[in-house]
Amino acid sequence: SVDPNCIIISPSIFVGTSGRENRATLFTQAMGSTQGSYGPWENIDAAAIHIYPAEGQGATNWRQELDTCRSIISAEGGPSKTWITETNYNLLGAVLPETQSTYDLIADTYAEAGGKFIFWYAWNRTADLGGLDIQADKMAYKAMVETVTGNTYPPEITLNVSSSHTAWTGFEPSDYTEVTFTVTNNSDSSVTVTHNKGLSPSSAVIGIGSSQNFTETIYDNPPNGEYSVTFTGTSGISQVNINASEPIEDKPEEVVLPSISLQIVDNQSDWTGWEETDTMTFTFDVTNTSQSDSLTVTHNGTVTPATASLSVSSSQLFTETITTRPADGLYSIIFTGTANDGRTKQYEFVLTVAPKPTEPPPPPEAETHTLHCYWHNRRNNEDRYVPTTVDGEAIYPYENCYDKFIDTYPASQVGNADWILEQYAWDDGAKVDLFNPMPDSPAPWPNTKLQVVT
Repeated sequence: SVDPNCIIISPSIFVGTSGRENRATLFTQAMGSTQGSYGPWENIDAAAIHIYPAEGQGATNWRQELDTCRSIISAEGGPSKTWITETNYNLLGAVLPETQSTYDLIADTYAEAGGKFIFWYAWNRTADLGGLDIQADKMAYKAMVETVTGNTYPPEITLNVSSSHTAWTGFEPSDYTEVTFTVTNNSDSSVTVTHNKGLSPSSAVIGIGSSQNFTETIYDNPPNGEYSVTFTGTSGISQVNINASEPIEDKPEEVVLPSISLQIVDNQSDWTGWEETDTMTFTFDVTNTSQSDSLTVTHNGTVTPATASLSVSSSQLFTETITTRPADGLYSIIFTGTANDGRTKQYEFVLTVAPKPTEPPPPPEAETHTLHCYWHNRRNNEDRYVPTTVDGEAIYPYENCYDKFIDTYPASQVGNADWILEQYAWDDGAKVDLFNPMPDSPAPWPNTKLQVVT
């Protein structure tokens, strides 16, 4: 009523000794006499049987008891399926010896049972019950396992171990090598493998034909130059120990290499002038001052040459000429010396570049000015603008305006109410007002070059 799919087994019957066969018959008859819609056989899937042959009897007698039980159950309408829920040999007699005959007895029993269920009794009570000693390392258990599974028992463990390691990463205490052991299971069953070292994983179940890597990272030389480990393989009661080792070369020692160095003397010229084509030159005298290494000298600038190979104590000039000051006013460059083994040494220079000089003013005699002359005729109220070019200093505006006016208008009358100079201006400068005599002034305006007192 709780689980309709549950397998129900009947109470057991036993026919092995005098009177037992009659008891078994009476029991099954009683079961059959209550047969009905809800009778005992209606709800029973298999009948239980206990078989205990008489002392000294073999597998044939065991089969006879099995057949007798089945016949009794069948005669009373019982189930066709039977479960052998207890059995042993020589019960209460001496324990059967650890011999081939005991092995054969177990194998023959399974053959007589035709593959039906057999529950052997009892696993841990051989001392007081006698019969079979059914512990995992005994002949009876070996026969049971080999007969049922077809595999050798105890299983023969065959493991193959190979090893390797990586190169040391360096000589520092933090440098390491990684040791790996690959364990392959060539046995007929899965094997649990453990070991006595710090390999990872600490244990693993390896299936048939499969492999497992065990790895450890070590930082120091192993004793005697070998990493040694013992692997233990276990399958059932079988166990095997396999010693393996991996030769490992000594961790490299620190190598102190001779130093590499350059001596660099920098020189910076002055600007050669203020013109666009005027220049400033940078010179770097580079000498290889290493102890024993030739160096390849390169840089990140535009000096020439771009590169140079310098033996010990040899030198090379690197130069560059510029015509424009850098925007930030700084000239920077990094020289790199590289040894044949890849070691490098760098030197950085940052030089301040002064502004390019400005063009000096021309000498007075080289000057050229424009003089703007503004004339007015009071007689007829007329104006004249007369410009002139003056070579030399910007002086004598009156004389220069007068000379230019006379040259331009030779027939004009200067002075009195005729043409007089009212304003002048040099180049783009402001106009200068002049206070000339008015027409009714008693002093006449001379028709000669003006005399100016400044």
